[in-house]
Amino acid sequence: MGRPSSPLQQERENSHHLCAQMRSMDAQPMGATAATMTDEERTRAHRGYMMYDWAKSGFETSVVVAVLPAWFAYLFIAANGQEMSFLGMTQTADGIFALVTASAALFVAIISPGLGVIADRIPIKQLMLRWATIIACSATVLLGLALFLPIEIRWAWLAIMYLIANIGTNVSNVYYNVLLPHICKDEEELDRISTGAYMYGYIGGGLLLATHLGLVIGTGYADWATAFALSTTGLWYFGFATYTFNRVPEPPIVIELEEKLTLGSATKLAISEVKGTIGDFFGTYRILGLYLLAYLLFIDGINAVTGLAGAYGAGVLGVPLVANMAVILLVQFVAFPSAAFFIRVAKWTSTKTTVMITCTLWVFVVLMAIAFAPLPLDAHDEHDFQVELQDDGTYLIVNATDFMMAPLGSDQEFRETTEGLLPFEEYNADRDRNEFTGEARVLTATQLATLLDHLDDSRFSLSVQNGSMAGFYAGANHPTSLGDGPVDFIPQKARQLIWEPLNMGISIQWMFIGIGAGFLLGGSQGMARSLFCQMVPESRSAEFFGFIGFFGRAASFIGPALYFGVSGIADARTAILSIMFLIVFGVILTWFVDVEEGARIAAEEDAKYAKMAAESE
Repeated sequence: MGRPSSPLQQERENSHHLCAQMRSMDAQPMGATAATMTDEERTRAHRGYMMYDWAKSGFETSVVVAVLPAWFAYLFIAANGQEMSFLGMTQTADGIFALVTASAALFVAIISPGLGVIADRIPIKQLMLRWATIIACSATVLLGLALFLPIEIRWAWLAIMYLIANIGTNVSNVYYNVLLPHICKDEEELDRISTGAYMYGYIGGGLLLATHLGLVIGTGYADWATAFALSTTGLWYFGFATYTFNRVPEPPIVIELEEKLTLGSATKLAISEVKGTIGDFFGTYRILGLYLLAYLLFIDGINAVTGLAGAYGAGVLGVPLVANMAVILLVQFVAFPSAAFFIRVAKWTSTKTTVMITCTLWVFVVLMAIAFAPLPLDAHDEHDFQVELQDDGTYLIVNATDFMMAPLGSDQEFRETTEGLLPFEEYNADRDRNEFTGEARVLTATQLATLLDHLDDSRFSLSVQNGSMAGFYAGANHPTSLGDGPVDFIPQKARQLIWEPLNMGISIQWMFIGIGAGFLLGGSQGMARSLFCQMVPESRSAEFFGFIGFFGRAASFIGPALYFGVSGIADARTAILSIMFLIVFGVILTWFVDVEEGARIAAEEDAKYAKMAAESE
């Protein structure tokens, strides 16, 4: 006798046999697929599907990358200074932003298996997509209310609303991706619609961001314009998403619901199915399993870099809000033609080669981001505090125009240790905070020396004109200060050999990120998803797409969590470097993926299930 199969194996075999029987039933399944739709209906569904990328890319550009990270960093610093103690670690704005992103991904990873099982047995994929979108859009609109809250809690409100909006968007992405295989009739159409959706997103997100950029500049960078830009993104998102709700049909149900499922029982069922699918990835579909692991590594690294770039640029490099918005706008309009370019590259070479090329180039983009460094301040009026020697040997200290210190955190500690040494402040009842009056304070040489000693551990800069202490000074946490981090030798050398000789400021440096990321996004995202589709059997496409949706959400926790942890222990540049290794490991694993063999196995499995269905008739 042969070795008896395990209960799990028996369960899987019974499940596959049941699926074959159900496919052979004379009754038509609920919903519509590419095989049952006319060409006109399928074109309508394609356009509806791609318009969702147009809708949600406004959120991903204006909220996730361009506007919110910079405003969040500004409000965090305004309330806490450069850093604060959080969960036992010293954290900056970019670290907190990464934690919120990671928390949203982890939450969705926990709840999505149960929701996915329910959606596979009840025709509610479109309903779930709609409600997830409503949650995301509502929280996005509420981001703008931060403007009406006390300065100390504005950043916290943004963090909470962004967490909710991010959860809604992540859940909607799961159901959005599941719709794709049901509206495409072959591999060529799948490639075209998958990449075309990203192209729609680049244009839609770019147009909205261009509008927001004009608004912010036209109003003189007013806070209300920033809040308005965030809130209107939620309206844009929902408005264009209705196009998808009305044009993409609900996919058919293959496995009918036999008993009422709760989220708990559905989660248990989902876990058992996930275990079975994992077993297949170690057996029949080991090639697909290897690529799935590679995909989760490099795509999470890319998504973490793009998702955290705005916070990194604003909080670490001091990139101005408008410059950050301009770069993200550049990304959108560079990504659109580059996506079409990489479709041609895939035809000239292969999809796998294209994925490896783009991911390898992403490594150089990340290294470039690490090498960016603001130029040292070289003008007296560029500094936060400006000191001038008087004829009687005393010094007058004033602050830069519109410069403010935070009421809490490290700024408050600096204020307390330098009491009586800074320019005069007074309480502003309208803004509920202390602000500099513009009145200079007189310091003795001894007092100035004391102030310079305390400046070393701050985020501020100070310039002294004339006298024995004349010169430019910057605290260790000032964006121009380098040398303390494990990888600071990289930006130091880059600034010495490239940025300073070319007199290239941080805003111009940041433009290179826009060009590099924009050029690579289309190839890396669209082609990576297409490569996965080539090795997925059509007979189990929903199961495998649900699986990658679950583990994609789980893995998307890794990059932001890694950034949060490493930035708390070391610094932000080291955190970016750690994320780069996710991409490197993903590329290495992709090298060993035999795509032709994976596609052959998928075709054999489809033929096997087709035979089972025919025999059961």
